Order: sequence, then C-alpha cells, then structure tokens
Amino acid sequence: METLALAFRLRHGGGLGQGMRFKFAIIIISCAFITPAAATEWPVCHGGNRAARHVTCVVDGDTWWRDGVKFRMACVDAIEIDDERGIEARDELRKLLSRPDAEVRDLNLTGHYRRELAIINVGDTTAGRILVEKRLAVKKDYRDTRQWCHRL
Repeated sequence: METLALAFRLRHGGGLGQGMRFKFAIIIISCAFITPAAATEWPVCHGGNRAARHVTCVVDGDTWWRDGVKFRMACVDAIEIDDERGIEARDELRKLLSRPDAEVRDLNLTGHYRRELAIINVGDTTAGRILVEKRLAVKKDYRDTRQWCHRL
C-alpha cells in the first residue's frame, strides 16, 4: 500500500521527505535482486561412472541420466549423436527437459541396455512428438513400449 502511495505522490509532483526517500531507495534496491526463476539447463553428459556419481545429464536425443539413473525415451528413435542433426536432437532434448512444465513419466519398464523407459510430458504434448515433428527422431514402436506409443 505504501508503494502505491509513493507512486501516486511521485506521479503527481509531490515531494519526498527523507523517510520516503529511504523507503523508495529500499524498494528500488530490493527490486534489483528479484529475478524470475529459471529452469536449470540440463548439461551434456561427460565422464564415466554416472550411476555412482548420481549424474543428471543428456547423452543424445533419446537418452538421459537423472540422479544416476539412465533413461531412454519410449516410442522414438532419435538421430545418432555422430550425425550433425544428432547434436541438434540432443540439444533439443536438453531444452525440453529444462522447461518448467517438463515431467518425466517413468513407465517402470527396463529396455535394451538396462535403461529405464520413460515418456516426457511437456505441456499438452510429449518431447517425443516434438522431436518427431522437428524431424530429429522417428516414431519407433518398440515391443516393450507399444502400449504407451499411442500418444505420439
């Protein structure tokens, strides 16, 4: 309420007493430290022993680690990382996982290479669908995830 009164006085040519100047300075300084919360950017994976180190990072366009657990995105096969577009797919997955509305849904299934299978919900769609639409992945109806792939 005091802030509104202060703004009104400033707008209409009212002077500031010493007490009001001090309050105004505190408000301005406080605003300098208020920043919007940013989602943590998921890093690219480096180094070994990721499970023991409880690493969270992205390997490629359909594989990532979260707190030392390795995941594979169900229902898609992203371009491999040794291809230039594979790097783009990896970076897109990093961006999608970093979104505040990204939700990793563990399917409680283990796929090939002992990776946990998951779907990443992003808003009203999935990361898999976004990667397919951007031609960074193809829909892949793996036998172990067939029941989950209808959304893609």
